[in-house]
Amino acid sequence: MKKPIRLFSLLAALALTANLAALPALAEDAAPAPAPTATATAVQEATTTLAATPAPTATATPTPTPAPNPATLLLSGASWGGTSITPGTSFNLTLPMVSSTNEAITSPSISISLPEGVSLKNGGSLNQHAQTAVYELVADSTYSSKTVMVGVTMTANVGGIPSTGGDTIQIPVANTPGATAGPEPTATPNPDGAGVYVQAVTVTDIGGGEVTTVKWNDHINIVLRVVDHASARNHVTADEIATRINSSIFQYTGTGEISQLVEGTDNGGDYYSYVLLFRDVIYVGGGNTLPVDLSYLDSSMQLQQFSVTIGQCVDKDPKDPTGVKSPNLILRESSYGNGAVTAGTPFTLSLTVYASTGSETLNDVVASVTLPEHITLTGGSLSSYVGTISPGGSRQVSFSILPDASITATVANITVNMAGTGALTGTAVTSSSIISVPVSQPDRFELGNLDIPDTIVLGEAASVSLSFVNKGKNPVSNLEAAVSGENLGAQTAKQYIGNLAAGTENSVDFDLLPEAAGPLTGTITLSYEGVDGSVKTVKQEFSATVEEARPIDDGGMAEMPVEAPKTGLPIGVIALIVVAVVVAIALVVVFIRKKRKAAALNKLEDSDEDL
Repeated sequence: MKKPIRLFSLLAALALTANLAALPALAEDAAPAPAPTATATAVQEATTTLAATPAPTATATPTPTPAPNPATLLLSGASWGGTSITPGTSFNLTLPMVSSTNEAITSPSISISLPEGVSLKNGGSLNQHAQTAVYELVADSTYSSKTVMVGVTMTANVGGIPSTGGDTIQIPVANTPGATAGPEPTATPNPDGAGVYVQAVTVTDIGGGEVTTVKWNDHINIVLRVVDHASARNHVTADEIATRINSSIFQYTGTGEISQLVEGTDNGGDYYSYVLLFRDVIYVGGGNTLPVDLSYLDSSMQLQQFSVTIGQCVDKDPKDPTGVKSPNLILRESSYGNGAVTAGTPFTLSLTVYASTGSETLNDVVASVTLPEHITLTGGSLSSYVGTISPGGSRQVSFSILPDASITATVANITVNMAGTGALTGTAVTSSSIISVPVSQPDRFELGNLDIPDTIVLGEAASVSLSFVNKGKNPVSNLEAAVSGENLGAQTAKQYIGNLAAGTENSVDFDLLPEAAGPLTGTITLSYEGVDGSVKTVKQEFSATVEEARPIDDGGMAEMPVEAPKTGLPIGVIALIVVAVVVAIALVVVFIRKKRKAAALNKLEDSDEDL
């Protein structure tokens, strides 16, 4: 014996959709499912009586009862907050009790009986010890009867005599005003039970509230109660079924949610009935027929396709410019890597172009970049053709960019331009954004020569020296040097050097005083801050050998012979005499030459006089 099929429950769908915790409860115990040829009118009774606003409070006249005997208990009237009640909406049933003789009543008690599908909203007892009883009731959202029949039993003491009374209240059930009937199934079950059709349709907003009109670009939830004979034949559960919307009118990505699988039988045979929930569907116009695909994990089962009419959709002429809203183009995301880009090194600029909310697609979307000085492309064009973007859609585009090695700016401002054309209106849509990309020069801090003697004598001081140079275009800040190692005996282990400008060099020295003979090893560590603020380190290792000092041997020296004193003039006196002789000879030579010259002159003068 199969379980009875449950009818469609809109309020449960609305509430559970609102908190996204579960699918709507679309079932209530009722008669077996409608025959395959059931019309939309039959579905309407089960699905569209859910959103009525209660009419002003009115008092119903109880069903006529036989004339009471003396001291019979009667209802002086019953009210439920309106002329009718709405399935799925709670109401207060008020039952005031009187005696037929208008005598005082003591020890009153009122109890009620409810039909299937109607219950106390918050639980409790159906029996109240009060002269006027008030019950908060609710009919299931799929309650299909046109009336709610409530049986009333009353007991009390009237004039000290136990009395009883009874009545039946008939409460009308109203269809929900403005709700649309469930669509007539477009796919009906075949005689062999292979068909799929829709029993009921619910449309809500994203928050789960019922909607009676769906306009262009509205975001809605669509809930369908589906009868599926193929799944019953193959014992396919809800988690083995996938469902998709196959439509450009209703934009929806991904697969729908499936739950509430129950069993039933109709003219087509046994079937499974379950709920399909499609969240956040965008209605873009162009019709109101929703095509749905059903596929099964069992690939041997045939794909099922059916469609349903969403009567709440207000379809306008999609080519009417007055009803079209063009999306805006927005640069949603940009990426150029982690941290700053390095001058002289290419990087990839990745962009996400996004089309905002609208009611038409954008065609021929183009993204381009405007580059500042010293920034170029590694190749290709400054413009990239993106293509078509639907409202709410996005596309990615990228450019390979090279900052010149000679760039001095620390930030490159790149302008991104976007342009497209409305597919329906031809409206030009443009926008631009600026991306600030930090640029740093490459770090070219390098070590130079290391100077340390190969051998150090124990007890004697030595030094180790290391030179360095900043070949980069940015200064090096807060440069420090430290020495560490074995057998160093360093007098100073750390030195603060300061800033090193671009294109300059310097060196650092450490004094060493080894404490033991043997190997000496150490490391000089230089640390500094780069232009991006990060601390960097470079190291240089060194080594030397420490030897014991050589002892001095005094005992083996021979006595030096002592020369006998010499007689005669001292050497210095002799030298003075020699110099005096030489000077005298020179003076004599000069005197003789002068005399000869004078004589020659006199003789020449005499010759001139003779002439």
